[in-house]
Amino acid sequence: MKVIDAKEGLEILKVAYAETVKRNNGYWKPIASTKKQLEYCMAAILKQNDREKLSDIMFYQYAVHEFENSDPKYAELLHKAAGVVDLMIAEKI
Repeated sequence: MKVIDAKEGLEILKVAYAETVKRNNGYWKPIASTKKQLEYCMAAILKQNDREKLSDIMFYQYAVHEFENSDPKYAELLHKAAGVVDLMIAEKI
């Protein structure tokens, strides 16, 4: 992913979060976990929490295993959000 600023990164995370909320049909672990992880990432990019757990983020795995075939547009959003997390870990955002 090209280097982006925090504002662009936050927008990508917000879009992924909004799409995740739309898919929240109760407590299906991949969706519930993705939602919680995206909330953490948005707070981290806004400096409302620490970034210690960014390396534990794993919603990109759900994108591959759960959504890539059944919902490729959503999987692509999660891949983009994972790219933002990678930049955050590398301290480029």
